[in-house]
Amino acid sequence: MIKLIFKILIIIFGVILQLVLIPILNIKGIYPNIILISVVVLTLMDFTTDAFLVACFGGICLDMAGVLPFGLNTLFLIGLIFLIQYLITKYFPQINVLIIIIVTFLSSLLFYLFSSLILKIPLNWLIFLEGIYAILLSLIFFIVLRIFIQHSAIVKIEKQ
Repeated sequence: MIKLIFKILIIIFGVILQLVLIPILNIKGIYPNIILISVVVLTLMDFTTDAFLVACFGGICLDMAGVLPFGLNTLFLIGLIFLIQYLITKYFPQINVLIIIIVTFLSSLLFYLFSSLILKIPLNWLIFLEGIYAILLSLIFFIVLRIFIQHSAIVKIEKQ
């Protein structure tokens, strides 16, 4: 129960970061969707339950604060988890940094294509800049998560 509360607090922090700090760090009006990045990296690293938690709770928070019709962020993120799971099962049994880069970039492009179609906003080349920005953040998130996993494994071994 404590782990679940801790995870929800981290998601709330991520949503606040997404809504408050990330827009300040925009590049030419483009800023990455850290909830999307979290869902992609967690799914690729086989933390599917946590990815669903982020997609549902983070997606609902983004739906409440975003410009898309309510529910579309959440539905997109959940659908993305299923798509990534299918791709992992079918084509990528071994996950590496290159796959994280490619899947993050394509997921980011897909999200902005989806958003642009719904909002009837014309696409431009800046979505590629957002994809690159998302790649950088996903690599940071991947490294931090990897370090946390390794540290957690060390602590479990020491306690025994």
